[in-house]
Amino acid sequence: MHGDPQVTVVAPPGSGTINEGYRRYDRDGQKRYAHRLIMSRILGRPLHRAEVVHHIDGDKLNNVPSNLVVMTRSEHVKLHRSLLI
Repeated sequence: MHGDPQVTVVAPPGSGTINEGYRRYDRDGQKRYAHRLIMSRILGRPLHRAEVVHHIDGDKLNNVPSNLVVMTRSEHVKLHRSLLI
């Protein structure tokens, strides 16, 4: 939806990289996505692997908390299928 998902763009130092349209950081030797880090802070706990963070406006770089919602993978798939109709 927002650029080529196969391209990783190098961002300014300290701002992470863009991978598959999402901002990603290296933390504790692991690659972590900004939207998952932000939602984890909001919830006060780590996200479960089965939890997906959906960007309400479809912009994968808009990580403002009001634009993020946690849902299960099946809920996320159903949501995106309904948007295609």
